[in-house]
Amino acid sequence: MKSYFCKRLYEEINFDAEGIYVCCGMSMGPSYPIYKNSKENFLKYIKYLLKWRYNCSKQAYLGKISEECKNCIELKERNITFVDFIKSLVFNCKKFPIKNIIIKSFRQCELNCVYCLEKKYTKGHKTKEIVSSDFYDIYPIFCELKRNNLLLSKDIRIEFQGGSISVWDEFKKVLYICLKANVNQLMYHTNAYTYIPEISKAAKNVDSFMSISIDSGCQETYKLIKGEDCFNRVIENIKKYAQAGIKITCKYIIVKNINDNIEEIKKFCEVVNNINSNLSYKNKLRIMLDIDFRDSLSDNYVIPKEYLELFKYAYDFSNKHNIDYCLQDFIKEKLSDIFVN
Repeated sequence: MKSYFCKRLYEEINFDAEGIYVCCGMSMGPSYPIYKNSKENFLKYIKYLLKWRYNCSKQAYLGKISEECKNCIELKERNITFVDFIKSLVFNCKKFPIKNIIIKSFRQCELNCVYCLEKKYTKGHKTKEIVSSDFYDIYPIFCELKRNNLLLSKDIRIEFQGGSISVWDEFKKVLYICLKANVNQLMYHTNAYTYIPEISKAAKNVDSFMSISIDSGCQETYKLIKGEDCFNRVIENIKKYAQAGIKITCKYIIVKNINDNIEEIKKFCEVVNNINSNLSYKNKLRIMLDIDFRDSLSDNYVIPKEYLELFKYAYDFSNKHNIDYCLQDFIKEKLSDIFVN
């Protein structure tokens, strides 16, 4: 039987700075701006949002596309068995439990990356002080979610995205409640400017992953991209996290006229390989090449030919030195004739 699947709609809820939503925003799905002066309505809205999500998910599962989901590129056609179709109709057994909760730590950051998409909020300002959100408080929301049995699934994965978790005043409290809720997996997007011992401690009990954009192989290039001369500090913090058992992806975002050259990608690969030489096999870093979001988010983006050498070098280096190598899905599709994984 024909069915439709959207991983984000089926499994995700996203706490963004300006609102809460249950899909990537490609559709007409509702999002709700929750500010500090109206947070008393948040639980009522979340329950409404989850009901909306369930109805859209069920329609898609049964082969129908709701108005809100029409023309969404994330919705993929697939088949389900006739038995599953009948079960869903008769017993209403497809519950679509939330499995992935994304929390964006509301824009503050110690660095000022040239490719940052949040500059409309930060205006390029950096902070090394721990600060509260300019938008809404997430900690009381999580307390209520747990109190109202909305954090029940043992499959829940919590993903912390940017700004920077190390200057977000609620991070440690939210991490604590996640651990109390026995979440299954923790994912951190961080610049690793500040080492947070609580993250390493949590990794003893929960599978933990980390994505860190280094984008360079030396101090000079790092400073050009990040606006801060802290390359060595970040490398040392990466070592600490890796030794604690956190599975780390070191990202290299290609930026025009700064690091889009073979010399810098070679230095980056060597830095990762040198760190790996002192780690056990299960703790080794992996490499991801990415492209400046300001370029790749444009319509009909074509990867420049001069970038192919960089992707190929990192791929070959990783194979030679037994380093896990990964790509964003859209890049993998465009480069499928070069890479087999």
